[in-house]
Amino acid sequence: MSRRRDAPVDKHLQRFFLIEEPEAHLHPQLQDSFFHALNKITHHQIFVTSHSPTITAKTDLDRVIMMRRNADDGPATPLHLADQFRNRDTDKRYLHKFLDVSRSQLLFATGAVFVEGVTEAMLMQRFSELINLNLRDRGIEIVVLGSAWGFDHFRPLFASADGPYHRAVFITDGDEDPQTVPSDHQFFSDTTASLDQGLETNGQTAIARGYGTLEFGLLRTAIAGTRNTAMHEMLRAALRKAAPSSVTANMDAYLDDFLDAEHPSLAYRKMKANNSDNGIAPEDWRATWRTNAYFKKVKSEFAFHLYEALAGMPDREATRSFTVPRYIRDAIAYVTERPDPNTLPAAH
Repeated sequence: MSRRRDAPVDKHLQRFFLIEEPEAHLHPQLQDSFFHALNKITHHQIFVTSHSPTITAKTDLDRVIMMRRNADDGPATPLHLADQFRNRDTDKRYLHKFLDVSRSQLLFATGAVFVEGVTEAMLMQRFSELINLNLRDRGIEIVVLGSAWGFDHFRPLFASADGPYHRAVFITDGDEDPQTVPSDHQFFSDTTASLDQGLETNGQTAIARGYGTLEFGLLRTAIAGTRNTAMHEMLRAALRKAAPSSVTANMDAYLDDFLDAEHPSLAYRKMKANNSDNGIAPEDWRATWRTNAYFKKVKSEFAFHLYEALAGMPDREATRSFTVPRYIRDAIAYVTERPDPNTLPAAH
């Protein structure tokens, strides 16, 4: 009905879809696809009643009306989230991105990408779109473990799978010792990402470890080879927005310390400097913080602003300006039935 493009649109008529509990008998991954399609309909107003956390988590908060009863079990009254978050757009976008549903969706997925935290999870779907291996469209769930441990507990879910279907991959940091970090030259010349530990497969599951941390993997990818200056500027812009107010007066120094394109080895050591006894000479810091405290506390905010920048760009422009780190590309290729990295789109 909504796609009758040849029918004239009478703006004096109101057109409605009223749908009751569309989640009934509908596969969880199809619920995601279904609502993604509904959001594209512009010529009708759509009313949906639902008890599904999947649907609620995927819906624009401005469109959610919660029906609540008060303490004395009186009549239900509506709570419009659009009113609750009026003039709080950043809070609303952040909450919407972090709203989660039960991990039981994993049981219905065609595959899974496990990550350590919300920082990685926030970016993973957009990364998959940029390499043309969309996780959502393939019914693959992104699961936050909360730490680098616990992946082995999920392996039995995929042990009886047959062929390149129902695979799982765990994307994690190598967290290498900052005192044994390679030289700047090694990072500059590592165009094939050989410093990564690679993809370790075990039956229908795999672990993909990148060198250092996700943030350092992004910096490495931006500075390797001919250098992707647009990507480096995008990283700096995201960190600038995420930075705590206490560094505002020294913003350039802050960005240069932790996203140093000229001295990546030193940048990694600073990213990992949990205390002042970190072996970095005081004169090598551009300001007086001397630890990673102001960087570590905003990693999720950094990922949020980077996601927003990538989501706001058309795919073609984003792939031209941004390169997904190789270990993440390999992981997505594995779980989306494309285990051969040579079949991936070329890195920019």
